[in-house]
Amino acid sequence: FLYISIRRKIFLNYLFLGTGTFMFCSANLGVMLLFLDSDPNQFSLDCYQIGAALILVFMPRFLNGIVPIAKINLLAWRVVKIIGYMGLTIAVLYVFPFFKFNFFFTTLVANSLTGFTAMVFFYLLVVLSIAAYRRSPRAVSLFLVYLVYLGIAFGAVLLPLFGSDNNGLNTFFLLLGGSIFETIAFMLMMAKVTLAIYKERMKLYIQVQSNQEIMMSTLMKSQEDERKRFAQDLHDGFGQLISSFNLNLSSLETIKKS
Repeated sequence: FLYISIRRKIFLNYLFLGTGTFMFCSANLGVMLLFLDSDPNQFSLDCYQIGAALILVFMPRFLNGIVPIAKINLLAWRVVKIIGYMGLTIAVLYVFPFFKFNFFFTTLVANSLTGFTAMVFFYLLVVLSIAAYRRSPRAVSLFLVYLVYLGIAFGAVLLPLFGSDNNGLNTFFLLLGGSIFETIAFMLMMAKVTLAIYKERMKLYIQVQSNQEIMMSTLMKSQEDERKRFAQDLHDGFGQLISSFNLNLSSLETIKKS
């Protein structure tokens, strides 16, 4: 609805990012709740891989819609986009049974997505810190939110590794709380962007209205000046014609008397 109303890609990027986050968290919770034991087609792993790929692709684009981080390093930004497309491609291939049940390809997908995500997240951390240092609009708040986001993401991965998962409950509450925090924080930032867009469009609308009024005033003044000039020319021409007629009439009377 917001995209149709405002026509900014940030809302589509957030839609796909939210979808990826939902799939990623659902897959993690499915693993925690032993859903994989009754999942012979590995649907949970499909959700996990595609969700991770969607986050990889649309997280940078969404953040760039809030703070123009692409301007900091255009070459690196293009590399990040290519990495995202590569991750999404291998994640989509993973859905097909030929690749899904191939141990080599499964390992390749997992390692590739992990490496791609690490590179992209590190790039975003660096450019957001630079933007925050430069005091770009909304950069400081976005940098802080992004730090919390990274902490939640890495915490969900590291808790089981260090034996602090408490049968999955810690990961569950961490992902749940992180998802709620991310949703609220990102939507507040989108609200700021939407308000800025609205103010910019209102300013542009007022400027257009003012320009139209100036143009109409100028046009009316030009038409009025043209009418006055035409009336003056007509008056002068008609006066000269009367004077010439009187002169000719006087000449005829003089000739008649003679």
